[in-house]
Amino acid sequence: MPAVAVPAMIAAYALGSPLAASATDLPDKTPEQVIAMIIAAEDAAFSGNLRMTADLGLPQLPERDTGGQPEVPPSEGSTESPSGQGDAGLAEKFAMLSGTHEARVYVDGPDKQRFQMMEGTDEEDHVLNGTSYWRYSSADNTAVHTTLRQPPSEVKDEAKRHWYGGSSEEVPTPDQLAEKLVNEAEPSTTFAVEEGDTVAGRDVYTLRLTPKPEERTLVDNITIDVDAEIGTPLAVTIQAIDQEGPAFGLEYTSFTAETPEAALFDFQPPAGATVTERTVPDPGSKPEDGKHGCGMHEGVMDGEGWDTVHRVPEQCVPAELKDPALRDRMATKVDGGYLIHTSLVNVLVTEDGRVFVGSVPQDRLQDVAGKG
Repeated sequence: MPAVAVPAMIAAYALGSPLAASATDLPDKTPEQVIAMIIAAEDAAFSGNLRMTADLGLPQLPERDTGGQPEVPPSEGSTESPSGQGDAGLAEKFAMLSGTHEARVYVDGPDKQRFQMMEGTDEEDHVLNGTSYWRYSSADNTAVHTTLRQPPSEVKDEAKRHWYGGSSEEVPTPDQLAEKLVNEAEPSTTFAVEEGDTVAGRDVYTLRLTPKPEERTLVDNITIDVDAEIGTPLAVTIQAIDQEGPAFGLEYTSFTAETPEAALFDFQPPAGATVTERTVPDPGSKPEDGKHGCGMHEGVMDGEGWDTVHRVPEQCVPAELKDPALRDRMATKVDGGYLIHTSLVNVLVTEDGRVFVGSVPQDRLQDVAGKG
């Protein structure tokens, strides 16, 4: 889902009343208890079919045309579009955030996961097995293999200890993390737990996150349907302000709470595939090209909660936004620059080339840009 919405989903919780008796007669739970279920579900094992729907009002651009030639994956840290063909490559990216897409998901805890997305006769695979991560595209028979420094479970434990501020030897419990999340989110969000329903034939608790009126955001509310047995989120819906239907949704259409076969995570690229090898650099090391990384913590943040604005570092600005012809096709001229508008995220490209992103109205971006 849009990266700007992820921190809001994870951190924006406020105190609410316990769950009333649901249509499926689930036991009452407080918001903290439901959030703790989600955190504890990181170790769950399951498989299922996932459907993604998006109606973000993205600009319409021509579809990609590679002339029958295979794509070359961008180099590490590159800001070039995948196809290297300007708006055609950008149209392919936009297509993944529009319409309806189907995928198959296999999970055995945080270190073994497989995600298969089908687009017509083409398939894209993402396979994680410990420190080995494969991304394979059948469309051009290319594969990228990345060797991680640590398995995700260790990275998550380190992040939890750092964020919670506890002992470096102890990982905070789901209950402790949930309580801290609730307390920190209370100023920006109201939170309700609604009557449970079913998703993919399974009982769920439904969490609703609503920004408080003073928050300057494009998000009207977010709902998360949580499996009542194992705590895995089975559906997420993001509703934009002044939009009748959901702007973004993820939902399992089938779900099995059983451990997938181990062989599913032992990926080998097909014969004849073009394989690129990559290694994640050590923390603090300087990239060979001298550029810094482009992770979500790079750049300058302004504000807190739902109206946070991110200034994108210059080296992380996509090539398409540096091309005046493409920028003019995607954006609308506004005071101080150009605005790329979607129902959930706005992007402001200033006259001097700075880029500001947020799930906020246009004037909020302009206010931040005006600070220099």
